[in-house]
Amino acid sequence: MRKILFVLGKDVHNKPAYKIYRECLKRGYEVDLYATTLEDGHINIFWEAKSAIRHINTLTEEQISLYDYIFSAVPIYGQTLFRDAHKYIFLNPSSSYLDDPYFSGDFVFTVRDISRPLVEGEQWPVEVFNLIRCTPGMATGGAHLEKSEIENREKTKKILFIDAGHFPFGTKRELAEYVIHIAEACPDYEVSVKPRYLPGDEDTTHKNKENLYEYLDNRESLPPNLALIRKHTDLWEELANVDLVICPEATTSYVETILADKNIIIFTGFPNQESILWNADRAKLFCGITGNLSCRVRYQDIFEYLPQGFKVDAGKLQNILYKTQNVAEDIVDAMEYIYVNFISKDIFPKEKYYKSDSYLDEMQPDYSLTWEDIIHRRYRLSLYDYAASQIVRLYISGMDCSEILEYINGVPDNNFDKAHLEELIKRLQEKLYHCYIQNSAKMMKTAYSPSLLCLAYFKENRFDEFKPDELKCGAYYAYCKAKIKFDRGDYEGTLNCLKDYFDEVDNNMYEISHADNEGVIVMAHYYKGAALFHLNRLQEAEIHLSICDKAWDGKHKKAAEYLRLIEEKS
Repeated sequence: MRKILFVLGKDVHNKPAYKIYRECLKRGYEVDLYATTLEDGHINIFWEAKSAIRHINTLTEEQISLYDYIFSAVPIYGQTLFRDAHKYIFLNPSSSYLDDPYFSGDFVFTVRDISRPLVEGEQWPVEVFNLIRCTPGMATGGAHLEKSEIENREKTKKILFIDAGHFPFGTKRELAEYVIHIAEACPDYEVSVKPRYLPGDEDTTHKNKENLYEYLDNRESLPPNLALIRKHTDLWEELANVDLVICPEATTSYVETILADKNIIIFTGFPNQESILWNADRAKLFCGITGNLSCRVRYQDIFEYLPQGFKVDAGKLQNILYKTQNVAEDIVDAMEYIYVNFISKDIFPKEKYYKSDSYLDEMQPDYSLTWEDIIHRRYRLSLYDYAASQIVRLYISGMDCSEILEYINGVPDNNFDKAHLEELIKRLQEKLYHCYIQNSAKMMKTAYSPSLLCLAYFKENRFDEFKPDELKCGAYYAYCKAKIKFDRGDYEGTLNCLKDYFDEVDNNMYEISHADNEGVIVMAHYYKGAALFHLNRLQEAEIHLSICDKAWDGKHKKAAEYLRLIEEKS
């Protein structure tokens, strides 16, 4: 009997994994579930099925050796345990978009055909990385994006409003009023609100302190026909009982809605403060993807189309979905075929990008490949993953990334191992910094990309050349100045700069720039604690150094040393 290790993550990546998991169980396979977090809302579909899930940190090399192969919903090359394992790793990421990087696996099942650009004539840098990282791989469609078999029913007189977790940023109060106006405009309909996050959810994809429900709950009264869904539910189940779905342009929920043959309105142009996710380039990207859909309406105008909305032909989604039927079965079939005909014999398929309707005729073995080659490739892909995770933040079309690609491709295979990885990533960072500076004119669009440019000038020892008043990254600029002053022994100056840093970051309701990165915040606490120590303000210093020490699980040597000295002086 086939024995498979399933690795879960968080967010929407668990949704296709669940359908593939159910298909494996249906075939009588033995499947063990491990997860990178047990706190994610999307993991509830596994809990509700009474599936046992263990944390990935409890997994050992000996346990991995017992499985035939691994299926993962998220990237796992960050752990040496998986990078060095002689077990083939299949991966099926959820996103159909080019601006969300597909994650690396030994063999990747992709939602769309990524061998061609998603938006005609618009090849974005991350698309180049994605094709490399998904080869070998196969276009299959999304297991969670299959055309629904929801039966035709009588009108339910129900409308579902979907809140995107990260959009709009900074205007959730206005969105709450918008939802109320919709409910008031449709008094004969029940209007349900499906949240991306519930108040109190902590393990979210991006920092977001603002929640739609908090604004709705703070009102003295709500329309009697407005219902707030107070638990994480599966969208397909919600779609079965509604006549119309209303969603913003910043969510992929419209795909599932259209596949379920439900009427829909995508509202556009809603006021949104600047954020990591939404700059002019990314808005243009989304308009390009959904531009052929007749259901896009300016948010002020949707009241003209309530409560009917629009019916959209699922054929309009062909650009972003390779297939919409039998996807989970196709993926499980392909994993079984590759295992039986290749992996179980310690041979590997040629590194090509296949299609699910033709791979049986095209897939051939590459007898030159060994497990050592597969492991070297995983280390190389770790560099591609790192580079793509930085490039994707920029949303810049036409950015020249050739220097980065040449560097990664030029590293000899025998340099790809645990001993060299840290140095390889360090050198890759240098290439990225140079790339940012070379493309500086294109990095003036949001606070996030200039913050990376600020980092690049700092790391390249060219900080004096950086002109912050032309950009929008005051918090990160203040953080870099604090580090410079700390290194010069100017501890009062360090604290003044960090005050500017924390004044902005602590008040951010969402992720604006690299300054909001948890790692940067933790190190800001370190520098503040260390500066306070040198000024003999030990009680205050201990607070900030303890935050750093806890975040690093006691592995930040300098923070631990300062804490030891404080204890000795107490």
